[in-house]
Amino acid sequence: MGCNLMSQRSNMSLDTSANLSYYDAGDWSYYDSLNNLGDDDYHKIHIQQLSELYNITHDEYFDLYKTKFQIYEKFPWNFSHLLRSKIGKVIILYNFLSVLFIYILYLKYLKGPFKKTIWRK
Repeated sequence: MGCNLMSQRSNMSLDTSANLSYYDAGDWSYYDSLNNLGDDDYHKIHIQQLSELYNITHDEYFDLYKTKFQIYEKFPWNFSHLLRSKIGKVIILYNFLSVLFIYILYLKYLKGPFKKTIWRK
């Protein structure tokens, strides 16, 4: 009975680890097999699940993907992920407001009444 359980556990490990690459977007984890990216919370769940699978099976493949997904979480390269994340929205808003501020200064000083005082010929 115990040997059969170990065999089943080993088969589960092989089947699961063989499919992990389908859920790796190269910069984030997919939510499903339809290539929909997971949100921040779902990505964290992936990392937790991979950690638990590694603790149960000691299959290095689970540890490898856990580490890859942790790296993706710390260094998000994907712009679409940046748009979905909270910090990403703050960064994009900050950049937008910075560009808007510079544009307003441009309009005020380079196109307005002070144009001649800044750009003397």
